[in-house]
Amino acid sequence: METSIALNFTPSVGDLPFTPQQRSLLSLAHELGRTKFSPRAAQWDREASFPFANYDDLRDAGLLAMCVPEKSGGLGADYATYMMVAAEIGRFCGVTALTWNMHICSTMWTGVLADGIAMTPDERAEHERRREIHFARVVKAGAIYAQPFSEGSAAAAGFTPRVAQEARELDTLIALVSAGLGVTLVPASAARFPRPGVMFLPLAGEALSFRLVALRRRGLAPPAVRSFLEVLYEVGGGD
Repeated sequence: METSIALNFTPSVGDLPFTPQQRSLLSLAHELGRTKFSPRAAQWDREASFPFANYDDLRDAGLLAMCVPEKSGGLGADYATYMMVAAEIGRFCGVTALTWNMHICSTMWTGVLADGIAMTPDERAEHERRREIHFARVVKAGAIYAQPFSEGSAAAAGFTPRVAQEARELDTLIALVSAGLGVTLVPASAARFPRPGVMFLPLAGEALSFRLVALRRRGLAPPAVRSFLEVLYEVGGGD
């Protein structure tokens, strides 16, 4: 029998006949918001940056897996509970509540909401197989997900990919993906610098290639420059 936790605050959604799980999660969200999110809230607006520190707290508290089904290792929270907790987080940090909402919705659409969609037995089995891969990433690796429909990446459905944001710096590209702004292509070496919630997936099929040129001043190059150019020629097949 679950023990109900008495709330010593009025939740953002008001006083309602909460379930024991809802009381527990609201208490957790309120404490995180009061002690962690609120002191940092102005920083994200001032810097126009993603709340990575808050996501570390959400990950540690198990709230990234809040709506992942219990049988998949999550907390199995329903839609009403998600809304209540999102509102509680939002009273302390809007950007965290908004982005967390996108992640949680992704787990609900493939979880409890998809369970209510009619499928053939084969379709259901394939859906469950695929979603277990993603649920495991959320539960075990703390992965962050976002909705796909704003990224225009469903080419198989007849959509043309849309460039939502352009950046040149590698760190900026990775940060944009972490913030849920889509998918990007980066060199394989970028995987050596992991970022919480970002997955580096190798591309299958034919390898991508592009032409590079090296620039240097005219005249005799210093030994270090000559050595560097020799390495470039060897690696890139230059002449």
